Amino acid sequence: MNRSRCNEAAGPSAVDATAKMALEVIESFGVPCGQVSSARNGHAEQAHMMTRNWANQYGLLGDPHRQEMFDQLRYADMLAYGCTTAPPERLALFAQWFTYYFLLDDQQDLAVLTGRTEDFVALQKDLHYVFHSRGVDGSARTRNFSAAVADLCRCTAPHVSDEWWDRYVSHADEVFAAQRAENVLRLTGTFPDPEEFKVIRRRAGAADMVFDIIEACEGMEIPESIRYGSACSRYADDLNDFTTWTNDVLGVDHDAANGDPNNYVLIREHAGGLDRRTAIETVTAEIVELVANLPIRREDVRRSIGKFSVPQQIRIERSLDAWFDWAMNVPIHYMRAHGRLAQMDRARPGEPPAFTEDLLNRRSTA
Repeated sequence: MNRSRCNEAAGPSAVDATAKMALEVIESFGVPCGQVSSARNGHAEQAHMMTRNWANQYGLLGDPHRQEMFDQLRYADMLAYGCTTAPPERLALFAQWFTYYFLLDDQQDLAVLTGRTEDFVALQKDLHYVFHSRGVDGSARTRNFSAAVADLCRCTAPHVSDEWWDRYVSHADEVFAAQRAENVLRLTGTFPDPEEFKVIRRRAGAADMVFDIIEACEGMEIPESIRYGSACSRYADDLNDFTTWTNDVLGVDHDAANGDPNNYVLIREHAGGLDRRTAIETVTAEIVELVANLPIRREDVRRSIGKFSVPQQIRIERSLDAWFDWAMNVPIHYMRAHGRLAQMDRARPGEPPAFTEDLLNRRSTA
């Protein structure tokens, strides 16, 4: 049986102050801590070490100090809340995909801060060709990063359907386009209309790719007719918005200090002429409303799957549960004492976080 975060926090063995604060924050977003599962794949540590080895094989992490910070970021742990039953090798493979996105996000930030957005676009083009060739076309594997992703493509292709692969690549292309849109906003200091920004933020947040990863890792792909249906799309979008908007509330001061308008709180602040505190309260209220509607979204999906066999329905519902469990744990994981937000807050304004290794132009020797 899944233990809730409430039970975890109430346990007799000393409670970490940061974990208690995270639970208080998650409840402020309208999520009773009893709805946040603490169940996590028992192979997370092994998957982390295998992910670390993969990253080091391609020189993605940098010096020992950065590798120590990578150990603190624990990306495999974060994915393990959505992939609770996968064996270690499979969890590690998809934890590497999960890590890929964070490393790409780091390169985007680095490119903007160092005036090298053209290099970032070139890296995206490499990765686009790698994805569409499933890692087989060697002409795009000129950078360490693209070579590492090509390795993931070749290892993953035998384990997924063609439909899954096409969907994953489509979501990757959406992320690339949204990242370029974010860069334009950041370089020009533009604050778009909130509704326009929601779409950019949702696509750049890459949760759709994570949902794909969870399905493949757990061996429970959702049929295309359901995944692209309006009910499932709305459910996925709301979970996606939950992960990005909560991140924006928690990271607003960091983004503001860096002049980065790609934060929903700052967008609301600018659009409504609000002070920071009121903007945070406004977005928090939107998150609470979003969370309150999630059971309705979920029931809409449940009604749409009645035509499938009982085993298929079970697999679909397991996927929906896994998406939810992962999404609810995202802000909690980010708030860890040495987590991603904490490490980003330690960086001076205008400087990339210390864990960021420069991979934009590093040439592959593989």
